[in-house]
Amino acid sequence: MVEPKPKTAAEEVFAAEFAVLSTAERIATEGLPNVAEWQREFSELVRKYRALLKQAVKMTGIGDTTQSRLLRIQHELEAKNRELLEKNQALIRAQEALLHSQVRAQTIFSAYTEALPGTVLDGRYRLERKIGAGGYGAVYEATHLALNTTVAVKILQPRGISVTPEELDRFKREGISACRVQHPNAVNVIDFGISSNGLAYLVMELLQGITLGQELKRLGRLSPQRCLDIILPVASVLAEAHAMHIVHRDIKPDNIFLHRPPTGEVVKLLDFGLAKLMSPEDGAHPEATRGLIVGTPKYMPPERLSFLPYDGRADIYSLGIVTYEILAGRPPFTAQNGNVAALMTAHLQSVPPPLASLAPDVPPILEAVTMRMLHKVPSSRPTAQEVVRLLRPLSHH
Repeated sequence: MVEPKPKTAAEEVFAAEFAVLSTAERIATEGLPNVAEWQREFSELVRKYRALLKQAVKMTGIGDTTQSRLLRIQHELEAKNRELLEKNQALIRAQEALLHSQVRAQTIFSAYTEALPGTVLDGRYRLERKIGAGGYGAVYEATHLALNTTVAVKILQPRGISVTPEELDRFKREGISACRVQHPNAVNVIDFGISSNGLAYLVMELLQGITLGQELKRLGRLSPQRCLDIILPVASVLAEAHAMHIVHRDIKPDNIFLHRPPTGEVVKLLDFGLAKLMSPEDGAHPEATRGLIVGTPKYMPPERLSFLPYDGRADIYSLGIVTYEILAGRPPFTAQNGNVAALMTAHLQSVPPPLASLAPDVPPILEAVTMRMLHKVPSSRPTAQEVVRLLRPLSHH
């Protein structure tokens, strides 16, 4: 076997130069994910350039040429690095401005809503006191002046300076959808409209109690029987809504209310504001607004995260996440360090940890139904009616 001929000093310099050039071209073409990595790569390239320059200047005939080429490459990379730094700084400034704008809008709306008690909407509803707030508005205890009864009024929070047509449409959908779902476990919507001074509002029955989200924060996890007491009424509401081609799209603990009147607890499903009305002819279909995911990523099914067609079984996946969280004391997937992208990837690709490993006291049927609800393939999930049929025998009520 013939031994390879040793490289000359010139060949070694050219080989090293080619490697540096390849790295520079890769960085310029593909980019790097953040400024810190750019700076590390750039520092390493500069170190290599300087080593090559020292070698090049010692070599007759190629020193000046190599030095000139390396200096040109170094200048180009320095210019590219400055450009990327400027772009990154501009992006940071834009993000800070957007965040500042959102915080300012939230602060202004919060201050505005604090001043609303005493306001009369359309001569019919007098706002008495603010009792809650969420991503879509503020809720007040109010008086129905004609009937002299107490109701809840929800005021829409605009995303910008004023309410957009899209926001008004969404707000009206909540009223229409909730009015169509006549079920003892759905919040009763009495009226909705836009006041003479431009306030979009919903009038609902006034509930007393706490949300499931608050209950879970207080207790951590609940017993299997308590879980059934909450999940079965919600599944029953969804079965009726799905039969009318209404998909809720935001099933989560904060939208499940534990109403506690003197007659005993009644579970209520709230906030049909994200409800998707689907005509029988259309069946399942993708998001109306491409590129905009409406809902809460922590409880969102894979098909909606992928902008694929969906139907009522999207709600079943979300209900499965809630059921898992009630029984295990934690959802199957979480955003580590606030990494929402990783959370979405988990919904799309990861298998939930077996429920029995976190909650060994859960009956096998309840565990099996919960894990079926979390299936990545919608057709493999049970319908809301099937959830009720399968779990009802386990309930003591």
